[in-house]
Amino acid sequence: MEPAHATVPAPPARHDPSAMNSSRLLHYINDPRGPEELLPTLPAEELAKLLDALFQNLDTPEPEFGAQAWYEMAVEESSRRSAAPDGAAHGVA
Repeated sequence: MEPAHATVPAPPARHDPSAMNSSRLLHYINDPRGPEELLPTLPAEELAKLLDALFQNLDTPEPEFGAQAWYEMAVEESSRRSAAPDGAAHGVA
């Protein structure tokens, strides 16, 4: 006799080769220059990857120390860039 509720297997985890891994995320969070100095220097694609990685990290039971501040500052940087006519970061030499 079959159980009344069949177990549905979870979908396989998607591996996104463009996603940032946790060691790369920690590299940014622990960078001594800090988000104020580092975020404006990132290319748009890297900033997007960092934002995604930070968001995912914050959605865990124990996010990395400093991830919240990095996320908030990265959102601000992304907003600044989207408001710029050319999408470029301001103040970057």
